[in-house]
Amino acid sequence: MSESKKAVGYIRTHASENNTSLSEHGQRQLLKIYADRHGIELLAVVCDRTAGYTPLYERAGGAELLKIVREEPLVNMVLTLSVDRLFAGWYDRLNYARDCKRLGIEIHSIETAPSVSTKQKCAARILGYVNRNGARAGGGDGD
Repeated sequence: MSESKKAVGYIRTHASENNTSLSEHGQRQLLKIYADRHGIELLAVVCDRTAGYTPLYERAGGAELLKIVREEPLVNMVLTLSVDRLFAGWYDRLNYARDCKRLGIEIHSIETAPSVSTKQKCAARILGYVNRNGARAGGGDGD
């Protein structure tokens, strides 16, 4: 029997995106549609209203997301529109992906643009690898 897919969604938006598909409402709709089409139960959606250069752990929504994935035993997935919405940079991506791997949490990114950039493809490959194999980034904590 396969494990049920239960996710917490993550949205990051900025004031300049209010009237676009990247608005909070637009991203919520896209996450819901994706979850419905892929049999994923979306348990909660966390939103940050900030520019993307702030590391995920330093954002209010990022801290809330981390709390949910650590404390909610049903959650086994983080669902976001794009890895660029979730992470501030490569170091941020690898650290968060490593923490999710430890907790048994998969990171799923929805790419809505017809043409995905090389940077996004590379990020998706790295996150896929980390989801499958685990990875170390930074820290000398011996993990």
